[in-house]
Formats: sequence, C-alpha cells, structure tokens
Amino acid sequence: MSVKQLLVAIDGQTTIEVFVAGDQPPILCVTHPFAPTEGNTLSSLKNSSYLQALLRASGTLVVVNPRGMGQSSPLRSPEDAGLPCLVEDLEKVRLHLSIPRWTFIGGSSGGDTGLLYALNHPEGLQSLIVCSTTADGRRMLQNPQSIASPNHSRWAQEIAAFKAQAAQGSNQQTGYRWYNLRPAVWIYLKDNEPLMVAPLNPAQLSRQQAAEGMFASSLLAERLHDISVPTLVLCGKQDPIIPCHHCQSLAEIPHAQLVTFGHSGHDIADDEPELFCDVIQRFLNE
Repeated sequence: MSVKQLLVAIDGQTTIEVFVAGDQPPILCVTHPFAPTEGNTLSSLKNSSYLQALLRASGTLVVVNPRGMGQSSPLRSPEDAGLPCLVEDLEKVRLHLSIPRWTFIGGSSGGDTGLLYALNHPEGLQSLIVCSTTADGRRMLQNPQSIASPNHSRWAQEIAAFKAQAAQGSNQQTGYRWYNLRPAVWIYLKDNEPLMVAPLNPAQLSRQQAAEGMFASSLLAERLHDISVPTLVLCGKQDPIIPCHHCQSLAEIPHAQLVTFGHSGHDIADDEPELFCDVIQRFLNE
C-alpha cells in the first residue's frame, strides 16, 4: 500500500505532518500527544504493531504528528502542547483533506484526545474508538493498583521521602506543578500533594507534561453523556496503568460498545493484535 507524506498548512505559521495510507473507506485517523517520542515516520508505519493493525482494519489510515513532533511545526507556546490545540489541529487537517467525516482512534492519552474531539467537533466524526484510557483521571490516580498513582507500592518510599522534605521546607509552593523525583521520573503536584507519577522523556517533556497534567485534573468524566457519536471502548483486563474498571466506565457514553481483552495490558495491539484488528474492523464496517 502506498503512503503519502504531507505537510498541511493549517494557518500562516503552522504546518502539520500527515501520513495517508490507502484511498478507500472507512477512514481512520490516529494520533497521540507525545508518542512515539520523535513522532511517526514512514518507518514506524511499517514497524508499529499498533499502526499495522489499524492499516489492516481500515480502508484509509491518516496518521497525524502533533506540533513539536516529526516534521510538524515546533511548539511556540505551552498552549501548543495541550490537548485542546491538538484537537483543533486535527479538525483543520480533516477539512484540508476534504474528508466529510472520519473515525478517530486514540490510546491512553490519545483516548483523552478523542473524547475531547468528540465533545468539541462531533460534526467531524463518523465514530470514535478509545483504548486503554479513562475520563476520570483524578479518581483513577487515587487507586493504588495503578502504577501511575502515588499510592502504588512501587513509589511508597520515594513519595514518603518527598513529603518529609517538603514539610521541612520554608517555601511551600501552591498550585499545580511538576517535580523531578529522580532521572526520568516526575510527580505531578497540587500544593505539594502528589497526584501522579509519570516517566517523562526529556525529548517530549513539555508535550507529556501538558497531556498528563490534563489527565490528572480532567473534568471529561462529567461530560461523557454529551458525546453523541458511536463509540467503541477497548480495555485491557491486565492494564497496570489504567486499571480495567476505570476504562470500562467509559461505557457510560451513549451509544458506546465495550470490549474487554482478557489477555491484554495497556498495549492491546501488542498483546492481542489479531483480535484487536478484528474488533476494530467489525466496528468500522457496521
């Protein structure tokens, strides 16, 4: 299958790198706020089990690199790294490509992108597929079963040491902020109270901090009933990041279908690739 690599000018200052594989319906669009680290390439389209499964399931796959990734324009402000900006860019790409409507698929933080897209631009979506995510990040991060929670046993000693050090400090900081706990491990804080633990890659630090920060303080759960497009929710029963029942709560979306993969963790396409592809293909062809 031939792949077209495009640079889409969405305004006078910003171009977005887009890969288009195929030319038949159904049309599937995919992106992620900060993965892969350097953005998608022609090579990743061939080597990623996730993208390969989406290629098999769809007639056309549109892969979008957000600002600051691949050959898309660099970030000019913190707002450029946020999910609202990414959603607006996706909609401008759709209009530029003259696609009446497409199905958006997103996993993990990409799922949050999809939920926000469905709320802000339902007119652009044929349907929505979300994988391994939840709309209630604040509640999930209180669950010690999630490795992203500061209550997880893996972080107990380090979080206790941080709290003791913060209690002794004379400068008590307020508001939301990130703190570098140790190399590659950061904690998201509100008034020095840990909300989330995340491995952040220095190459995409600003993008990850924006997406993960939104996840940790998200209010999307309160708006699920406003989502009007048909939605497929995919959950891994053994997900160590988003415990399964938190992902399953997205079944509250009107018109949603829920599929739980019994042998999958967070990356369903890697753990059960054929079933992942078959489930998506059936949904797209309904």
